[in-house]
Amino acid sequence: MTSFKQGDWNITVDVSGQVFTKSFQVVEYVLPKFRVDVDLPDYGLVSEPTTKAVIRATYNHGGPVVGEATIAVFPTYKARTLQPFLSENVVRRVVEIQGKVEVEFEDLASQLSLNEDYARQVVFDVKVKEMSTGRIQNDTKIYNMYKYK
Repeated sequence: MTSFKQGDWNITVDVSGQVFTKSFQVVEYVLPKFRVDVDLPDYGLVSEPTTKAVIRATYNHGGPVVGEATIAVFPTYKARTLQPFLSENVVRRVVEIQGKVEVEFEDLASQLSLNEDYARQVVFDVKVKEMSTGRIQNDTKIYNMYKYK
C-alpha cells in the first residue's frame, strides 16, 4: 500500500512566465471507495452521426456503483479568455448508472460547433454520484475529432 505524507504542502506552477503558488495541508487521506472510467473510441470524425461513451463505476472490491452520472462534453480552447462552462458549446447529459452505462451523443460535432475545424480535441468530463452516500468520483478523457479520415 502506498503511504501518503501528512503535513503542509506547496504546489508551484509556471505558466508563460507567471508563477502561481498554492499551499495546502494534508490532515488525512481517505482512499476513494469507488472509481470511474470513461471509454471512448480512439478517434472520431466530424461527419459521424453518433459518438458513444461507455462509463463504468465500480467499488474497489469490484461491485457495481448505483447512482447518477453527469457527463459534460466540450471542445478544448487554446485562448485563456474563453471558458467552456460559460460557453454554449457544452453538451451535458445526466443518466442513471448501475455499474455501467453507454451514452450516445447524436451529431456531436454540430452540437459543439466543430464543423469548420480540421481537428479538435474534445473533453469528456464525467462525475458519478453514488446514490447511497452522495460521494462523487470523476474521470476525464480527451477525444480527438477529425474532419477527414
